[in-house]
Amino acid sequence: CSPIIADLISHVLDVRLVQLAKHYKLTYSRYADDITFSTSQKEFPPEIAVPSSAECGLWELGNELSSTIERAGFVVNENKTRMQFNTNRQIVTGLTVNSKVNIRAEYYRCVRAMCHSLFRTGTYYRPTGGRAGDSSHDGQSEEPEWTTSLAPIEGMLSHIHHVKDSIDVRGDKEKKDKPTAARELYVRYLKYRYFVRLEKPLLVCEGKTDNVYLKCAIRMLADFHPQLGWWNGNNFVSEVAYFSYNNSAHHLLDLNGGTGDLLYFFIKSRYKRDIGCFGHRPLSFPVIVVIDNDEGALKIFKTLLENYEIEVKLQSAREFYHVTDNLYLVKTPEMGEKYISYIEGLFPQSLLEVSVDGKRFNPGKKIDPEKEYGKAVFADKVVRPNVDDIDFAEFGRLLTRIAGAIEHYASKVEPAT
Repeated sequence: CSPIIADLISHVLDVRLVQLAKHYKLTYSRYADDITFSTSQKEFPPEIAVPSSAECGLWELGNELSSTIERAGFVVNENKTRMQFNTNRQIVTGLTVNSKVNIRAEYYRCVRAMCHSLFRTGTYYRPTGGRAGDSSHDGQSEEPEWTTSLAPIEGMLSHIHHVKDSIDVRGDKEKKDKPTAARELYVRYLKYRYFVRLEKPLLVCEGKTDNVYLKCAIRMLADFHPQLGWWNGNNFVSEVAYFSYNNSAHHLLDLNGGTGDLLYFFIKSRYKRDIGCFGHRPLSFPVIVVIDNDEGALKIFKTLLENYEIEVKLQSAREFYHVTDNLYLVKTPEMGEKYISYIEGLFPQSLLEVSVDGKRFNPGKKIDPEKEYGKAVFADKVVRPNVDDIDFAEFGRLLTRIAGAIEHYASKVEPAT
């Protein structure tokens, strides 16, 4: 909450300083308490800042800027006031901005070193004082520390990727085919986080709507499958995690939903190579790929046979398939004479026939928008609002298979250290 509260408190100051900057043809930037005025003018307005009369090379705030800040209830830290010329490195909100916006080189090197340590030992040296790679501080910063927490380093990597990707003018395909070093580092971290350093069993489904269905089913069938989740009073405690299709991770990992992308897990050299390159490989929990038992899964079945000699067919009734290391495959239970099934088919027929805005549900890829609605609408407008009244009994067999894979890994596979 603190950044939001800081912005609320600083709103009056922002309004006044934006007006001041506009009057003197300057650009105003603020990040937390870091304020910058920029200009391409040859002479800097003395009302904003002037060279110090006491010491050469130092600058002092002009009277108009000082009074504006003080009237808003703030005090300037004179020790941090500085002028940056275009002949030197210019830094605004921690980014270099001379020819283009970019990450500071020492910041990137510091984060890269942190990743190297994390991937090798599971811990890294976190510079808690100031910014990573920045030796300057105000004398009140905490001492650096060794940590195993992924949150700080993930935030840094996400920041680096966001900045560097925004200045990379190439198309998405070229970025993926010829990734920058920063992108490769971030992708490697994501593989470590999602597939190696798991805190819970991870379910990887064919898309975000499948996540919605499984979350709802597990909550409603918690009494039958407590190893997947349980109720603590009115609070539900999930014992599994879901691969998210709502952030940049799925795009960077080329996992955008559908069985085509899920082939990544079953091409022998890829998954084993990706998790095998880390010195620290706890593999404490399984990665469980959940797919529909339909025609779209045939490519996965063929790949499993070619690479792992695991035979899977539409009519195969095994609860789960242990592929390699911590990787498992679970398919929706076989149904009907042709054994074909898909996850939406586990809902009662009456729910599949619910009309939304006069349109009927079509679980396929090709939808007539005039007459039909797709999976996203079904998940958000049919399943979510009616979760307490839906009969999830048919999901029981699928949840049993998922729970079985989790139990198998816990009892039969010794996690690496």
